[in-house]
Amino acid sequence: MSKIPFAIVGSNTAVKTRDGRIVRAREYPWGVIEVDNEEHCDFVKLRQMLIRTHMEELKEKTSDVLYENYRSDKLMSMGVEQDQTVFKEVKYDLPYFRTDFSPAVKQEEERQLHQAKLAKMESEMKLVFQQKVAEKETKLKQSEEELYARHREMRDTLEKQRRELEERKTKLEMGRGLGGESGKRKGFSLGGR
Repeated sequence: MSKIPFAIVGSNTAVKTRDGRIVRAREYPWGVIEVDNEEHCDFVKLRQMLIRTHMEELKEKTSDVLYENYRSDKLMSMGVEQDQTVFKEVKYDLPYFRTDFSPAVKQEEERQLHQAKLAKMESEMKLVFQQKVAEKETKLKQSEEELYARHREMRDTLEKQRRELEERKTKLEMGRGLGGESGKRKGFSLGGR
């Protein structure tokens, strides 16, 4: 398959080469191109590929389509009517079995298949995108809730510390007021008293 596209030379004439062999070839003024020589032509590779990979299809088409069409034509030319309830020709929907096959039809079928594949991929991508957006939104909401919880906790802690300081300040001021001026140390004052 690495040789595709194949470079093919065909010939049905036998040519005598310089070394005396008789081969199927084309003769040109500059030399001979041998059909069965892999150095000159890819015919052998093409033949092997067709026989190895498509032999079953060739057999089925020969047996089920070509032979049945030939048999039906022969019987009808002899005047034999076929009972359609007993005999049923095999109809294949594959391109290599169709007799009405044209490149334009194949190209249109491939285009439709390609468009269907693209539409499917697009819908899958939209679904994946929506899932990722939903996941991100969930993560953002969780982060936001965590931040609000931390903020409330820090605010409550700060408020608690502020109340404690207020209480200590009030106790200190009350303790000074009861002890009078004698309990006051020199050089130490709170709030300008």
